[in-house]
Amino acid sequence: MKLQIYTVQDKKTEEYGNPMFLRTHGEAIRGFADAVNKQDENNSLYKHPEDYALFHIGEYETTTARITSSTANCLIQAIDTKA
Repeated sequence: MKLQIYTVQDKKTEEYGNPMFLRTHGEAIRGFADAVNKQDENNSLYKHPEDYALFHIGEYETTTARITSSTANCLIQAIDTKA
């Protein structure tokens, strides 16, 4: 089975977060949007959505443990998921 690899970029720190392994872009975007819209005073994604974006960075094959990386591809900006 192949899993897709995603990360969240923080534009202010100019860094990417720890990778996440999910099945599809849709699943990743849904989870990202849920996190952005979670109302919590400690949630930076919610408080500063203009600073974050979700990127696809590769694939992971679970039967061989092989990782195939690709150029970071922005899927969606956090600000575009605000409800």
